Amino acid sequence: MNNRQYQDEKNAQKTNQIFKRLYKTGEPIKSLEAEIIRKNGTKGFNEASASLIKDAKGKPIGFRGFTRDITERKRTEEQLRQAEKNYRTVFENAQEGIYRATPEGRFIMVNQAMARILGYDSPEELIEGITDIAHQIYVHPEERRNVIEFIERQGFAKNDELQWYRKDGSKVWVYRTMQVVLDENRQLLYVDGIIEDITDRKESVDRLRKALGGTVRAIASLVETRDPYTAGHQNRVADLARTIAREMGLSGERIEGLRMAGIIHDIGKVSVPSEILSTPKRLTDLEFSLIKTHVQSGYDILKDIEFPWPVARMVLEHHERMNGSGYPNGLTGDNILVESRILSVADVVEAMATHRPYRPSLGLDAALEEITRNKGLLYDTDAVNACLRIFKEKGYKII
Repeated sequence: MNNRQYQDEKNAQKTNQIFKRLYKTGEPIKSLEAEIIRKNGTKGFNEASASLIKDAKGKPIGFRGFTRDITERKRTEEQLRQAEKNYRTVFENAQEGIYRATPEGRFIMVNQAMARILGYDSPEELIEGITDIAHQIYVHPEERRNVIEFIERQGFAKNDELQWYRKDGSKVWVYRTMQVVLDENRQLLYVDGIIEDITDRKESVDRLRKALGGTVRAIASLVETRDPYTAGHQNRVADLARTIAREMGLSGERIEGLRMAGIIHDIGKVSVPSEILSTPKRLTDLEFSLIKTHVQSGYDILKDIEFPWPVARMVLEHHERMNGSGYPNGLTGDNILVESRILSVADVVEAMATHRPYRPSLGLDAALEEITRNKGLLYDTDAVNACLRIFKEKGYKII
């Protein structure tokens, strides 16, 4: 007996049993599914319905029914089942933490990796133990509220590095990506997220930053031995530039790089004769041309140090101007790094507002007037506006 004969016999037996039941109970048969083998030998599925035909006295005299081919539907259902199986395999075996949560702050689905990263023995323990994600998981609870508001507008959030609490109260750094799940009315139903434990990486970066900080301080001290004024100037510019950048909304990572560059932005002045740096009289054109070489010299000193930020480029560009009138390369507009534009504003304001060896302070008002008058021409508009706000509205002072 071949496969087709076997399937035909099997279906015939099943059909006989169904019709016997139909005849006995009189109840219609609905949506009966049966696997078939077609004439060409391929497999398929049919769906059939049947009911009794009765005479005037209610005696069964036959059957009526219909059948339809549901092969495509069954194939789609099988594909969906396989996709669900594949997803479940990925979900359970992924090294990244995967979760689904309500906007109110409850986990409704987490994988084993998620539980492991947060120090729980099982997904079930994590789901049952966390009733308020913002305050039980987030080291900074406001971050949860902020991200929910953001993804309601944008639909997703990515590239977030933040700290969460583990079950034992210790902290873990995670890299998180989130997206929304909406209902039929496009209202927020769930948030799906993926996290990666980046604690080791963050701690390595922190150690690197401390080492780099020591390097930067050592470089800055080299300038101080030759020109105490320049060292104080660099520190003040670094703090002002950092404050402007924060007001402009730059990321913490970029702000830290800008601060590092600010601390050593005049390192190239070690190549300038000390008598020129400390002269109490106004510089001649020749002396000023020697001063101008300090940006290239600074770049040459720093270019081979592997900072995680473009520190050497900021040092090179901090005397460039938006209209191309700066030095050393006459760059314009967007060709100048944003951090370099901020550094140039901070450098000008600090230099005018404090004493120089060859002249007394011109005053903060004069400094702010200078950047206001040349906003968009010499200096970046956003950087100038941020600088004006921190002085006039937020009380920033140059110490």
